[in-house]
Amino acid sequence: MGKRAWMIILLCLGFMLYALPGRIQGEERILLVPEDFSTIQEAIDTAQDGDRIVVAQGIYREQISFSGKNIVLTSTEPSDPEVVANTVLEGEGNGTVVRIERGESSKAVLTGFTIQGGRSRRGGGVLVAGYARPVIENNVISGNLAQERGGGIFIHRSSPVVRHNLVIENTSELGGGGIDVCSGSSPLIEENTVIRNRANLWGGGMYVVNSQPMILNNSLEENHAGEGGGLFVNSMSIVFDEEKQEWPRQNRPPLEGRDPGGNIYRENTQGDPPAKGEGSQVWFD
Repeated sequence: MGKRAWMIILLCLGFMLYALPGRIQGEERILLVPEDFSTIQEAIDTAQDGDRIVVAQGIYREQISFSGKNIVLTSTEPSDPEVVANTVLEGEGNGTVVRIERGESSKAVLTGFTIQGGRSRRGGGVLVAGYARPVIENNVISGNLAQERGGGIFIHRSSPVVRHNLVIENTSELGGGGIDVCSGSSPLIEENTVIRNRANLWGGGMYVVNSQPMILNNSLEENHAGEGGGLFVNSMSIVFDEEKQEWPRQNRPPLEGRDPGGNIYRENTQGDPPAKGEGSQVWFD
Protein backbone atom coordinates (compact mmCIF):
# COMPACT_ATOMS: atom_id res chain seq x y z
CA MET A 1 0.00 0.00 0.00
CA GLY A 2 1.39 3.38 -1.03
CA LYS A 3 2.07 6.42 1.09
CA ARG A 4 -0.89 8.29 -0.39
CA ALA A 5 -3.30 5.48 0.54
CA TRP A 6 -2.05 5.43 4.13
CA MET A 7 -2.54 9.19 4.39
CA ILE A 8 -6.12 8.87 3.17
CA ILE A 9 -6.84 6.11 5.74
CA LEU A 10 -5.39 8.20 8.59
CA LEU A 11 -7.40 11.24 7.53
CA CYS A 12 -10.59 9.16 7.47
CA LEU A 13 -9.90 7.74 10.93
CA GLY A 14 -9.27 11.22 12.26
CA PHE A 15 -12.53 12.46 10.76
CA MET A 16 -14.45 9.54 12.31
CA LEU A 17 -13.02 10.31 15.76
CA TYR A 18 -13.83 14.00 15.38
CA ALA A 19 -17.37 13.15 14.30
CA LEU A 20 -18.13 11.13 17.44
CA PRO A 21 -20.28 13.07 19.94
CA GLY A 22 -18.36 14.50 22.88
CA ARG A 23 -15.15 16.40 23.49
CA ILE A 24 -11.59 15.11 23.62
CA GLN A 25 -9.62 16.06 26.73
CA GLY A 26 -6.22 14.40 26.80
CA GLU A 27 -6.88 10.70 26.27
CA GLU A 28 -10.42 10.97 27.61
CA ARG A 29 -13.61 11.65 25.68
CA ILE A 30 -16.21 13.73 27.54
CA LEU A 31 -19.90 13.32 26.79
CA LEU A 32 -22.27 15.97 28.13
CA VAL A 33 -25.87 15.47 29.27
CA PRO A 34 -28.14 17.09 28.19
CA GLU A 35 -25.97 19.15 25.81
CA ASP A 36 -24.83 16.20 23.68
CA PHE A 37 -27.44 13.61 24.71
CA SER A 38 -30.96 14.13 26.00
CA THR A 39 -30.80 11.17 28.41
CA ILE A 40 -28.08 9.61 30.50
CA GLN A 41 -28.73 6.14 29.09
CA GLU A 42 -28.31 7.46 25.55
CA ALA A 43 -24.88 8.79 26.56
CA ILE A 44 -23.95 5.46 28.16
CA ASP A 45 -25.04 3.54 25.06
CA THR A 46 -22.75 5.72 22.95
CA ALA A 47 -19.83 5.71 25.40
CA GLN A 48 -16.74 3.56 25.18
CA ASP A 49 -14.43 2.32 27.94
CA GLY A 50 -12.48 5.24 29.38
CA ASP A 51 -15.08 7.89 28.54
CA ARG A 52 -16.45 10.38 31.05
CA ILE A 53 -20.13 11.33 31.07
CA VAL A 54 -20.77 14.68 32.78
CA VAL A 55 -24.38 15.38 33.75
CA ALA A 56 -25.65 18.91 34.30
CA GLN A 57 -27.90 19.75 37.23
CA GLY A 58 -31.51 18.71 36.77
CA ILE A 59 -33.94 15.86 37.37
CA TYR A 60 -33.46 12.81 35.14
CA ARG A 61 -36.44 10.47 35.23
CA GLU A 62 -34.91 7.22 34.04
CA GLN A 63 -33.40 3.93 35.12
CA ILE A 64 -29.88 3.42 33.85
CA SER A 65 -27.41 0.59 33.32
CA PHE A 66 -23.65 0.87 32.88
CA SER A 67 -24.00 -1.98 30.35
CA GLY A 68 -20.60 -3.46 31.21
CA LYS A 69 -18.72 -0.27 30.31
CA ASN A 70 -15.81 1.08 32.36
CA ILE A 71 -16.84 4.72 32.28
CA VAL A 72 -17.06 7.59 34.74
CA LEU A 73 -20.60 8.88 35.28
CA THR A 74 -20.45 12.12 37.24
CA SER A 75 -22.27 15.33 38.04
CA THR A 76 -20.52 18.58 37.23
CA GLU A 77 -19.00 18.83 40.73
CA PRO A 78 -19.39 15.69 42.88
CA SER A 79 -17.64 17.27 45.88
CA ASP A 80 -20.22 20.11 46.09
CA PRO A 81 -23.27 19.06 48.18
CA GLU A 82 -25.49 21.61 46.44
CA VAL A 83 -24.63 20.21 43.00
CA VAL A 84 -25.20 16.66 44.25
CA ALA A 85 -28.59 17.64 45.69
CA ASN A 86 -29.61 19.20 42.39
CA THR A 87 -28.41 16.42 40.06
CA VAL A 88 -31.14 13.86 40.59
CA LEU A 89 -31.66 10.38 39.18
CA GLU A 90 -35.37 9.84 39.83
CA GLY A 91 -36.63 6.26 39.58
CA GLU A 92 -40.34 7.07 39.93
CA GLY A 93 -40.93 3.61 41.42
CA ASN A 94 -40.25 1.89 38.10
CA GLY A 95 -37.31 -0.33 39.07
CA THR A 96 -33.69 -0.07 40.22
CA VAL A 97 -32.34 3.40 39.47
CA VAL A 98 -28.73 2.42 38.65
CA ARG A 99 -27.55 -1.06 37.63
CA ILE A 100 -23.86 -2.03 37.46
CA GLU A 101 -23.96 -5.77 36.88
CA ARG A 102 -21.83 -6.89 33.95
CA GLY A 103 -18.36 -7.27 35.38
CA GLU A 104 -17.43 -3.59 35.33
CA SER A 105 -13.97 -2.85 36.79
CA SER A 106 -12.80 -0.23 39.28
CA LYS A 107 -12.61 2.18 36.33
CA ALA A 108 -16.41 2.30 36.36
CA VAL A 109 -17.33 5.20 38.65
CA LEU A 110 -20.68 6.57 39.84
CA THR A 111 -20.25 9.90 41.63
CA GLY A 112 -22.08 13.08 42.50
CA PHE A 113 -25.79 12.23 42.23
CA THR A 114 -28.91 12.11 44.33
CA ILE A 115 -30.41 8.68 43.59
CA GLN A 116 -34.02 8.39 44.67
CA GLY A 117 -37.42 6.91 44.00
CA GLY A 118 -36.26 3.42 43.05
CA ARG A 119 -38.47 0.42 43.71
CA SER A 120 -37.34 -3.12 42.95
CA ARG A 121 -37.24 -6.63 44.36
CA ARG A 122 -33.56 -6.19 45.21
CA GLY A 123 -31.61 -2.96 45.08
CA GLY A 124 -34.04 -0.08 44.98
CA GLY A 125 -31.40 2.61 44.48
CA VAL A 126 -28.25 0.89 43.19
CA LEU A 127 -27.65 -2.74 42.24
CA VAL A 128 -24.09 -4.07 41.90
CA ALA A 129 -23.84 -7.65 40.66
CA GLY A 130 -22.12 -9.91 38.16
CA TYR A 131 -18.66 -9.71 39.79
CA ALA A 132 -18.49 -5.96 39.21
CA ARG A 133 -15.94 -3.79 41.03
CA PRO A 134 -17.12 -0.19 40.52
CA VAL A 135 -16.46 2.86 42.68
CA ILE A 136 -19.60 4.43 44.14
CA GLU A 137 -18.82 7.67 45.96
CA ASN A 138 -20.12 11.10 46.89
CA ASN A 139 -23.77 10.27 46.25
CA VAL A 140 -26.98 10.74 48.21
CA ILE A 141 -29.02 7.53 48.03
CA SER A 142 -32.42 8.34 49.45
CA GLY A 143 -36.02 7.19 49.57
CA ASN A 144 -35.65 3.91 47.69
CA LEU A 145 -37.54 0.67 48.39
CA ALA A 146 -36.64 -3.01 48.02
CA GLN A 147 -39.45 -5.52 48.19
CA GLU A 148 -36.92 -8.06 49.47
CA ARG A 149 -33.42 -6.72 50.25
CA GLY A 150 -31.14 -3.77 49.73
CA GLY A 151 -33.32 -0.68 49.81
CA GLY A 152 -30.46 1.73 49.11
CA ILE A 153 -27.69 -0.49 47.68
CA PHE A 154 -27.71 -4.23 46.92
CA ILE A 155 -24.32 -5.92 46.38
CA HIS A 156 -24.39 -9.48 44.99
CA ARG A 157 -21.23 -11.46 44.13
CA SER A 158 -19.29 -8.25 43.65
CA SER A 159 -16.55 -6.15 45.22
CA PRO A 160 -17.29 -2.46 44.81
CA VAL A 161 -15.79 0.45 46.73
CA VAL A 162 -18.63 2.32 48.44
CA ARG A 163 -17.38 5.48 50.11
CA HIS A 164 -18.42 8.99 51.13
CA ASN A 165 -22.11 8.42 50.40
CA LEU A 166 -25.15 9.51 52.37
CA VAL A 167 -27.54 6.53 52.49
CA ILE A 168 -30.71 7.86 54.05
CA GLU A 169 -34.34 6.84 54.55
CA ASN A 170 -34.36 3.74 52.37
CA THR A 171 -36.58 0.76 53.16
CA SER A 172 -36.40 -3.00 52.72
CA GLU A 173 -39.20 -5.45 53.37
CA LEU A 174 -36.71 -8.12 54.51
CA GLY A 175 -33.06 -7.13 55.10
CA GLY A 176 -30.59 -4.36 54.45
CA GLY A 177 -32.62 -1.20 54.54
CA GLY A 178 -29.56 0.89 53.68
CA ILE A 179 -26.97 -1.53 52.25
CA ASP A 180 -27.20 -5.30 51.63
CA VAL A 181 -24.02 -7.36 50.98
CA CYS A 182 -24.51 -10.99 49.96
CA SER A 183 -23.39 -14.13 48.10
CA GLY A 184 -19.61 -14.03 48.42
CA SER A 185 -19.19 -10.28 48.00
CA SER A 186 -16.11 -8.53 49.40
CA PRO A 187 -16.71 -4.78 49.12
CA LEU A 188 -14.93 -1.93 50.85
CA ILE A 189 -17.62 0.13 52.60
CA GLU A 190 -15.90 3.20 53.97
CA GLU A 191 -16.78 6.59 55.48
CA ASN A 192 -20.47 6.57 54.59
CA THR A 193 -23.28 8.03 56.64
CA VAL A 194 -26.10 5.48 56.90
CA ILE A 195 -29.08 7.06 58.63
CA ARG A 196 -32.79 6.44 59.22
CA ASN A 197 -33.04 3.32 57.05
CA ARG A 198 -35.49 0.54 57.91
CA ALA A 199 -35.74 -3.21 57.35
CA ASN A 200 -38.63 -5.26 58.61
CA LEU A 201 -36.42 -8.19 59.57
CA TRP A 202 -32.61 -7.82 59.55
CA GLY A 203 -30.07 -5.00 59.40
CA GLY A 204 -31.75 -1.64 59.18
CA GLY A 205 -28.49 0.09 58.28
CA MET A 206 -26.49 -2.81 56.78
CA TYR A 207 -27.09 -6.54 56.30
CA VAL A 208 -24.19 -8.91 55.55
CA VAL A 209 -24.96 -12.44 54.31
CA ASN A 210 -22.37 -15.07 53.29
CA SER A 211 -19.79 -12.38 52.47
CA GLN A 212 -16.46 -10.90 53.57
CA PRO A 213 -16.71 -7.09 53.51
CA MET A 214 -14.32 -4.56 54.96
CA ILE A 215 -16.48 -2.01 56.81
CA LEU A 216 -14.55 1.05 58.01
CA ASN A 217 -15.32 4.37 59.66
CA ASN A 218 -18.97 4.62 58.76
CA SER A 219 -21.63 6.34 60.84
CA LEU A 220 -24.81 4.29 61.39
CA GLU A 221 -27.53 6.35 63.05
CA GLU A 222 -31.23 6.00 63.80
CA ASN A 223 -31.69 2.87 61.69
CA HIS A 224 -34.27 0.24 62.64
CA ALA A 225 -34.89 -3.47 62.01
CA GLY A 226 -36.48 -6.46 63.64
CA GLU A 227 -32.94 -7.56 64.59
CA GLY A 228 -29.72 -5.55 64.33
CA GLY A 229 -30.92 -2.01 63.82
CA GLY A 230 -27.45 -0.79 62.83
CA LEU A 231 -25.68 -3.84 61.38
CA PHE A 232 -26.67 -7.51 61.09
CA VAL A 233 -24.00 -10.11 60.17
CA ASN A 234 -25.11 -13.70 59.51
CA SER A 235 -23.24 -16.78 60.69
CA MET A 236 -21.53 -17.45 57.34
CA SER A 237 -19.97 -13.99 57.04
CA ILE A 238 -16.70 -12.44 58.19
CA VAL A 239 -16.21 -8.70 58.62
CA PHE A 240 -12.69 -7.30 58.45
CA ASP A 241 -11.08 -4.21 59.95
CA GLU A 242 -8.46 -1.94 58.38
CA GLU A 243 -5.68 -4.43 59.18
CA LYS A 244 -7.71 -7.21 57.54
CA GLN A 245 -8.29 -8.77 60.93
CA GLU A 246 -11.61 -10.49 61.58
CA TRP A 247 -14.04 -8.74 63.92
CA PRO A 248 -14.89 -10.69 67.08
CA ARG A 249 -18.36 -12.19 66.81
CA GLN A 250 -20.12 -10.33 69.58
CA ASN A 251 -23.12 -8.05 69.72
CA ARG A 252 -21.19 -4.91 70.53
CA PRO A 253 -21.20 -2.02 71.03
CA PRO A 254 -24.28 -2.68 73.23
CA LEU A 255 -25.62 0.88 73.04
CA GLU A 256 -23.38 3.46 71.37
CA GLY A 257 -19.72 3.63 70.43
CA ARG A 258 -17.20 2.26 67.95
CA ASP A 259 -16.61 -1.25 66.67
CA PRO A 260 -13.27 -2.75 65.51
CA GLY A 261 -13.70 -1.08 62.10
CA GLY A 262 -14.02 2.37 63.62
CA ASN A 263 -17.72 2.57 62.76
CA ILE A 264 -19.88 4.76 64.98
CA TYR A 265 -23.40 3.76 66.12
CA ARG A 266 -26.03 6.13 67.47
CA GLU A 267 -29.68 5.57 68.33
CA ASN A 268 -30.24 2.44 66.24
CA THR A 269 -33.20 0.34 67.40
CA GLN A 270 -34.69 -3.09 66.93
CA GLY A 271 -37.93 -4.90 67.60
CA ASP A 272 -41.52 -3.82 68.04
CA PRO A 273 -41.85 -1.49 69.80
CA PRO A 274 -38.42 -0.10 68.81
CA ALA A 275 -35.88 -0.46 71.60
CA LYS A 276 -32.16 -0.12 72.22
CA GLY A 277 -30.11 -2.80 73.91
CA GLU A 278 -27.64 -5.57 73.16
CA GLY A 279 -27.79 -6.35 69.45
CA SER A 280 -29.65 -3.20 68.48
CA GLN A 281 -26.45 -1.66 67.15
CA VAL A 282 -24.53 -4.75 65.93
CA TRP A 283 -26.05 -8.22 65.72
CA PHE A 284 -23.97 -11.30 64.94
CA ASP A 285 -26.18 -14.28 64.10
